[in-house]
Amino acid sequence: MITANWGNDMTLLVKAAGESELKVSFYTYFGSLFGAASVMGDAAMDRVVGVWRWHPNLPIEAERLAREEYRRRYDSEYYVTGDRMTIEMLAAAIDRARSTDPLRVAYALEGMRLQGSMGSVWMRPDDHQLLEPLYVLGLTQVNGRDVKYGIEGANTGTRTLLRIEAADTAVPTRCEMRRPPQP
Repeated sequence: MITANWGNDMTLLVKAAGESELKVSFYTYFGSLFGAASVMGDAAMDRVVGVWRWHPNLPIEAERLAREEYRRRYDSEYYVTGDRMTIEMLAAAIDRARSTDPLRVAYALEGMRLQGSMGSVWMRPDDHQLLEPLYVLGLTQVNGRDVKYGIEGANTGTRTLLRIEAADTAVPTRCEMRRPPQP
């Protein structure tokens, strides 16, 4: 089943399927976000597949350290790696534009590429779409090997099923945005 449900609707859908013994998998963008995976519990195990820019069980040392530091500082889950790259790209565009003027920054962002711990991130110039690696991940039990970390302290963890490179997510665009003149 493909669903765009999230939050409470997502968790209730998966839990109801588990209680009624409906034998389907759920494909969602939001299945591994705050509150969802830990609340769905056993009903989600090996049945919920999500797409996201990061997950706790990636074998990337810099991300493991960032997650640990974030949890130590804020006592909360770390889901912000993509936001961190967005802020880094904005800062780089401000530096490149030598200005905080929105129009100058927007033009400085066009075509910008940054290399982060997760891979290359690219701002497509045609439509300012941020392209980054994505992961197809499955919810499953923590096993201490490839699934070391649970979400929100639960026994529900994530396993990479597939990594999709940023370039492979770039579908053709026909953006016809009228652009203001470059300053």
